[in-house]
Amino acid sequence: FTHWCNACTGKGLLKMSIKTFHIIFVVLSTLLALGLGFWGLNNLPLMSVIAFPGSVALIFYGIKIFKKFQTLQS
Repeated sequence: FTHWCNACTGKGLLKMSIKTFHIIFVVLSTLLALGLGFWGLNNLPLMSVIAFPGSVALIFYGIKIFKKFQTLQS
Protein backbone atom coordinates (compact mmCIF):
# COMPACT_ATOMS: atom_id res chain seq x y z
CA PHE A 1 0.00 0.00 0.00
CA THR A 2 2.87 2.36 0.73
CA HIS A 3 4.26 1.97 -2.81
CA TRP A 4 0.88 2.89 -4.27
CA CYS A 5 0.73 6.05 -2.16
CA ASN A 6 4.26 7.04 -3.17
CA ALA A 7 3.33 6.61 -6.82
CA CYS A 8 0.32 8.89 -6.32
CA THR A 9 2.41 11.66 -4.81
CA GLY A 10 5.09 11.36 -7.48
CA LYS A 11 7.86 10.23 -5.11
CA GLY A 12 8.27 6.86 -6.81
CA LEU A 13 7.95 8.06 -10.39
CA LEU A 14 10.82 8.11 -12.86
CA LYS A 15 12.76 11.35 -12.70
CA MET A 16 13.94 12.54 -16.11
CA SER A 17 15.23 15.87 -17.38
CA ILE A 18 13.42 17.68 -20.17
CA LYS A 19 16.49 17.18 -22.38
CA THR A 20 16.45 13.42 -21.91
CA PHE A 21 12.70 13.23 -22.45
CA HIS A 22 12.98 15.31 -25.63
CA ILE A 23 15.77 13.18 -27.10
CA ILE A 24 13.89 9.94 -26.30
CA PHE A 25 10.68 11.37 -27.75
CA VAL A 26 12.41 12.40 -31.01
CA VAL A 27 14.12 9.00 -31.36
CA LEU A 28 10.86 7.11 -30.78
CA SER A 29 8.98 9.41 -33.18
CA THR A 30 11.62 8.80 -35.85
CA LEU A 31 11.40 5.03 -35.40
CA LEU A 32 7.62 5.20 -35.56
CA ALA A 33 7.73 7.25 -38.78
CA LEU A 34 10.20 4.80 -40.34
CA GLY A 35 8.06 1.84 -39.29
CA LEU A 36 4.98 3.49 -40.73
CA GLY A 37 6.86 4.17 -43.96
CA PHE A 38 7.97 0.56 -44.36
CA TRP A 39 4.50 -0.72 -43.50
CA GLY A 40 3.03 1.65 -46.06
CA LEU A 41 5.23 0.36 -48.88
CA ASN A 42 2.94 -2.66 -49.31
CA ASN A 43 -0.29 -1.40 -47.80
CA LEU A 44 -0.63 2.32 -48.38
CA PRO A 45 2.04 3.77 -50.70
CA LEU A 46 0.93 7.36 -50.16
CA MET A 47 1.63 6.93 -46.46
CA SER A 48 5.24 6.02 -47.29
CA VAL A 49 5.59 9.16 -49.40
CA ILE A 50 4.64 11.16 -46.31
CA ALA A 51 6.34 9.08 -43.61
CA PHE A 52 9.84 8.77 -45.11
CA PRO A 53 10.42 12.51 -45.59
CA GLY A 54 8.94 13.04 -42.14
CA SER A 55 11.43 10.64 -40.63
CA VAL A 56 14.29 12.37 -42.45
CA ALA A 57 13.08 15.71 -41.09
CA LEU A 58 12.94 14.22 -37.58
CA ILE A 59 16.52 12.96 -37.95
CA PHE A 60 17.75 16.43 -38.92
CA TYR A 61 15.72 17.98 -36.11
CA GLY A 62 17.15 15.47 -33.64
CA ILE A 63 20.71 16.29 -34.70
CA LYS A 64 20.02 20.02 -34.45
CA ILE A 65 18.41 19.81 -31.01
CA PHE A 66 21.12 17.44 -29.72
CA LYS A 67 23.80 19.99 -30.69
CA LYS A 68 21.73 22.71 -29.02
CA PHE A 69 21.47 20.66 -25.83
CA GLN A 70 25.24 20.23 -25.71
CA THR A 71 25.67 24.01 -25.52
CA LEU A 72 23.13 24.38 -22.68
CA GLN A 73 24.04 23.83 -19.06
CA SER A 74 22.34 21.00 -17.21
